Amino acid sequence: MSADAEAALTELMRQAARIEEEVARVRGHGEAAQGAVRAEVDATGVLVGLYIAETLQGVAVQDIGRMVVHAQRVACEQARGSVTELRRVLTENPYAAALFHRAAAEGMR
Repeated sequence: MSADAEAALTELMRQAARIEEEVARVRGHGEAAQGAVRAEVDATGVLVGLYIAETLQGVAVQDIGRMVVHAQRVACEQARGSVTELRRVLTENPYAAALFHRAAAEGMR
């Protein structure tokens, strides 16, 4: 691999590492029942926060469960969208694709 290509690949790898650090900080938020149930998830969809308003006392547990699931799904969609947008810099960069393909081809020799 040429020195220029290696330097470009190194910079791309640094950029990818910075993006993955940002991805690790992504949080998605969702709600149900006009905000009476709110969920927060990390970039992988793991529930990291949950709020259930006291106003839901007396509501059937099954209904609250459905509200939680809905809020979590909305939060996951939001987090997934944020992660996709962050990674778009790499996935839609034709130079990045060319570098990865070139590096892979040279590695097979």
